[in-house]
Amino acid sequence: MEKLNTILRIGNNGNVDNFSSGGMYTFVNDLGTVYVPAIDEKGNIYYKHPSSGCDIVGFKVPRYNELENFISTLSKVVPSIRYVGWDVVLNDKGEFIVIEGNQYPGAVSYTHLTLPTNSLV
Repeated sequence: MEKLNTILRIGNNGNVDNFSSGGMYTFVNDLGTVYVPAIDEKGNIYYKHPSSGCDIVGFKVPRYNELENFISTLSKVVPSIRYVGWDVVLNDKGEFIVIEGNQYPGAVSYTHLTLPTNSLV
């Protein structure tokens, strides 16, 4: 398995975390730590979550190494599908739950824009 990106999607006062529905996204490094602020569809940049006030940069994804192993196992279930973006959550029981696998996840197209100084939140 070759990993292209790890993207953390974050809800923003909505029922879903989808980018097109008001959610945000950011990037996670190989140690499971968010290393850049989040961005929403309007181009607003978030260093802290607007509802909780929690820091976004520096957030550590719980059980990140286990998550990577879980994704590696998933990638072998249907080996003929060679490019998949997995949507996975960690539930309140500590279980990884697969929401879906996307054959065209767009992970390569996610890029952080130059941070405009007038839209920092």
